[in-house]
Amino acid sequence: MSARTSIAYEERLRRVGDKIKMVKELIGEKDFGGLGEVVEKEALEFHSILLTSEPPLIAWYPGTVEVMLEVQKMREEGVEAYFTINTGFNVHVLTLPKNERQVRERLTKLSLVEKVLTARTGGGPELINEHLF
Repeated sequence: MSARTSIAYEERLRRVGDKIKMVKELIGEKDFGGLGEVVEKEALEFHSILLTSEPPLIAWYPGTVEVMLEVQKMREEGVEAYFTINTGFNVHVLTLPKNERQVRERLTKLSLVEKVLTARTGGGPELINEHLF
């Protein structure tokens, strides 16, 4: 698969610098909603390249779409949650700590979701004297 064969590839490259700048600004402003919108849109744009490449790559299962639609539904109901998907089939849902329990419960109830993991931001960098391996 070659991303360069996609009709969306050049446009994505053209806009990536502005997106990075926008993400930095939104983080600096602590604008979670704005950041979530950009991240979710970026995930869909990325996958549009996969879908329009030769040969096309469909990296979504039915459960992927089920989670994406549920996240959009939660947002319509006032729960700040946004999805992103890398090149794998796992959906990552971004939300605020105050919504974590509700989002987890909703995702766990979906018929095609096998497991829900929770990750949080860590502390600052630390100097360690032990080798990691």
